[in-house]
Formats: sequence, C-alpha cells, structure tokens
Amino acid sequence: VVPNPNTPLNQLYRKTASDVFQDGWDHMMGDHFRPIDKRKGETLIANAMNNGSEIAKGFCTFRGWGGLEKNSTDAFDIFMNVASSEENPNSFAMIGYMLKIGLGPKKCKDMEEAIKWLKKAVSCNHSWAQCMMAYCIQEGEGIKKDETTALNLYLESGKLGYSKARYNLGELYHYGSQFIKVNKKKALYWYTLAAQQGHDRARFKVDNGEFEGRKKKKENDGKGKHRKAKRGSQIYYGEQ
Repeated sequence: VVPNPNTPLNQLYRKTASDVFQDGWDHMMGDHFRPIDKRKGETLIANAMNNGSEIAKGFCTFRGWGGLEKNSTDAFDIFMNVASSEENPNSFAMIGYMLKIGLGPKKCKDMEEAIKWLKKAVSCNHSWAQCMMAYCIQEGEGIKKDETTALNLYLESGKLGYSKARYNLGELYHYGSQFIKVNKKKALYWYTLAAQQGHDRARFKVDNGEFEGRKKKKENDGKGKHRKAKRGSQIYYGEQ
C-alpha cells in the first residue's frame, strides 16, 4: 500500500499499542539497548493497555499498574490467552517467569512447565527469556546444569542489549568458575555496557577501582583490607 503523501508524519508513523508496550518493556528492563527508566516504562505500558494491548493489560494486572488491582491469577490467564491467540514471545516469557516463581495455576514452582515456556520465548530470540534460561542452566534449576551453554545464552542476550545479561556476563568473567576462566578485560567490557544503560550494580563495579587502569579501590576498614565479593554472588535473573 502506497501511503498518502499528504498524511502527517506523526500519523503515518504512529506506533501501535504493541509497539508502545515493547518500548515500555525495554525501558523498564533496560532491554534492547535502552537505558533503564522504570517510571517511563510503567507509563508506556499503562498507555499501551489503555490503547488495547492485551499483553500490556496482563502486565498491568500482574504489577497493579494503570489503576488495576494487582492479581497474579488474572494476569496469568491473560498471558495464556495472548500466547494462544498471538504467539507473542513476551507472553511466553512472562508465563515461564510466573511458573518459575510459583505464580502459575498450581501456586507453587513448576520448573518443568516454566522451562517449556522459556524455551519457546528463547526460540524467538527473546533476550529477557534468554537471560533467565541462562540462569536456570547455570544453576541446574529445572534443567541440566551446563555453564558453557549458560554463558552462550548470556552472550546472546547481552548482544541483544539486555542490561542484566551484560551485568551477569561481567560477573562470570570477573570471578570465573570451573569452566569459565577469569578475564578482567571482558568483565570490564560487559560491566561497562550494562553501566551505560543505568544498571546500578554494574556502575558500582566499574567505578570501584578494581580494574586495571582505574584508581585503586578505597580501603573500607582503614587497615589496607578490601572487601572481596563471593564468586557469582550477584548473578541474578528476571525483572529489573
């Protein structure tokens, strides 16, 4: 269809409610290279709901936004309806997340079903789901533990611009593990990318002077001793 040349640009390129929801998601999560701005994310998602987005309605119901009462049961039902009617990756990811934290129909963790839904989202290159799946695989939660596979999923998510995956990559390279060698250069690279998106923990890592070329870390006890983080202590998943 050839657009009418007399149509104003603000109408020609008007975003759909689904587009507005995705913008809100990206700002809230720090996803797809967007800076973290939770207030803007909430506003956009509520606006998307008011303009007819069912996935936004599910999210607002889950969080109690946009004047709706918080209700995880109703939210889960909405996500399921969206998943069956639209094949929406965001709905797959939210269903997987809710099952993982015990907010599905059984009202307890259901990792078998959670992994199934997360895999569906991962197959759609959903960066948030990739990060969550990576965490599950890293910890062996509901699925076979495999740090190499987890690292690769974190990398996929990080390359798609998800700030939390970038932070977790920084942690993995910073502290290492049985299968992942310590690499401070890579750690600083991923911490910096996450910090640039406003990830607070990543900002601390970049600014505390642990890395080569930066000023020495401040003493915290007046005796020349420094706090040493436990390996992997800050690895985490899910919502920002």
